[in-house]
Amino acid sequence: MKYFKYILFFIFIGTIYSCSKDDNTLEASNSDIFPEQPTGQLDSLLKETFSKYNIVVQYRYVKNFLPNDWYDITPVRDTLVMPMAHFLEDFWIKNLIEASDFDFVKTTLPRKLIFVGSPARRLNGSTVLGQAEGGAIITFTEVNNSASAAKQTQLHTAFHEYSHIIHQMFNLPDAFREVTPESYTKNGWMALKPDEAIKLGMVTPYGTSAVHEDFAELFSTYICAPQDVVDHILKDDEPTDDTTPAQMKEIIKMNEGRALIRKKLAIMKQYLKSLGFDLDIAREKTREKLDSLPKN
Repeated sequence: MKYFKYILFFIFIGTIYSCSKDDNTLEASNSDIFPEQPTGQLDSLLKETFSKYNIVVQYRYVKNFLPNDWYDITPVRDTLVMPMAHFLEDFWIKNLIEASDFDFVKTTLPRKLIFVGSPARRLNGSTVLGQAEGGAIITFTEVNNSASAAKQTQLHTAFHEYSHIIHQMFNLPDAFREVTPESYTKNGWMALKPDEAIKLGMVTPYGTSAVHEDFAELFSTYICAPQDVVDHILKDDEPTDDTTPAQMKEIIKMNEGRALIRKKLAIMKQYLKSLGFDLDIAREKTREKLDSLPKN
């Protein structure tokens, strides 16, 4: 059961970035499905929630805020805007503050959050659930999905994209870049299974695509993943009396990859601590809240 659980987690996280789609005749979304609306109570509530962080939330369609290669986009329902806003504040921003302090988080948070109701699809078959732009904007898609599993995915996206802001502002540590410099696969990540990524020294297949994605996936997975998933990533397997030579070879490869991940994690923790951010506190506070969510 333990192995089934972590396999499901990795598959789920992998589909954040690579949901396949057979229909390649998609048409770009147009502004007609995002009618302009006057400023109202919802805008006031968003301002009340996020103004202290210097964040503006954009939930209406503005063409220039969305990439031209995103397709099948639908808007977020008004009734789900504030639940998403409160979720991000409680499960993401407040946990970041617990791990550092208010001023650091206020400085490093994006200036704008964009909410889109649906996933955004690309013609290459990938599905986008988040995007960070230059430390200024994070876009969240699939906001209309309020299931607990979707919330965990959105939270993974929030921490993933926030970590991009961190390394964009303060630069990736050279020591992190030097652990597995020859093992990144670019678009080859789509063909990898979760354990194949671990053997390469990355926590997820998407983390193998580039060093900055490796950093972001390690950051967000360590904070958000259940303990048994983190254990599978970090703890070495031990052979038994029944272990076959083939199984022993597999154990060695997995443990070699885990050693690389542990090295990266140690570098990351030291790097973040130098910035005044405690990664273990972020994980502790986030898992407490995620474990309290109803299972649906």
